Amino acid sequence: MSSIRGKFVRRMMKFQPDLGKFSFEKQRNMITFMTKYLSGPKSNTYQEATIGDIPVLWVTPPAPSQQVMIYFHGGAYTIGSHQTERVIAGAIAAQSGAKLLLPHYRLAPEHPFPAGLEDALACYRQVVASGISPQNIIVGGISAGGGLTIALMLKLKELGEPLPKACVLVSAWLDLTGTAPSIIENARYDSGISWQTLIPSISAYAGDIDIRHPMISPVFADLAGLPPVLIQVGDIEILRDDSLQFAEKAQKAGCQVKVSIWRGMIHGWHMYRIIPEARQATDEIVSFILAHRG
Repeated sequence: MSSIRGKFVRRMMKFQPDLGKFSFEKQRNMITFMTKYLSGPKSNTYQEATIGDIPVLWVTPPAPSQQVMIYFHGGAYTIGSHQTERVIAGAIAAQSGAKLLLPHYRLAPEHPFPAGLEDALACYRQVVASGISPQNIIVGGISAGGGLTIALMLKLKELGEPLPKACVLVSAWLDLTGTAPSIIENARYDSGISWQTLIPSISAYAGDIDIRHPMISPVFADLAGLPPVLIQVGDIEILRDDSLQFAEKAQKAGCQVKVSIWRGMIHGWHMYRIIPEARQATDEIVSFILAHRG
């Protein structure tokens, strides 16, 4: 059963504008405005930087450990930035002691697949080149950022490069085909996102490439050899089955997977810090990071 605040937020989100009715440029401006005044713990240091041409945000807690978490923002591969996730990233950094790197990977339609994946790979390689062992790197992301996380794992595996210690998937978008039953089953409940909003982003991101491509829809990939994965998903999300189907396939491939299903939670509930479930989910991520310290 979700908390009273959780139910309140879910109902209030029903009154938010349908982003799918606006251009990608307008959506980006709206998201930027909505998150502009949301900041993480003031004890952290927030530093803008670049990796090559990629804007990034480093979030450093007061006494950082050797761990680094690379965290990819959501936004259906078409909106969002390294700034829109600083509330979640800040909380994770402050509680875990890990430094967090938030890349602003290139977005579609200006930069369709594989541009974002190339940026993710460049950032990962830079962290390793800086002297951080892959055994002290966690990679994670929310929504499309979760899909990008697994795409990066697949690319590293393909290239024969060392994979990170573990992965964290939050409300991950792992199947762009729109065939998961939860898309219909939960459409009336998930006020955090709608499939209609996602549809324009699918063609913008995939372009002429088959959306079943394993690095676009990782649920269709060979998942053998992936590092341990924490999966968090709300039971009333339209993308619930993305996580559940991925988890089942990963477990069959021999991967260590922890699936955490949150009762009554909508897509990306971590952003709504007034609800206890957001803080509890962050606590679980922090525990997972600490359990996989190299």
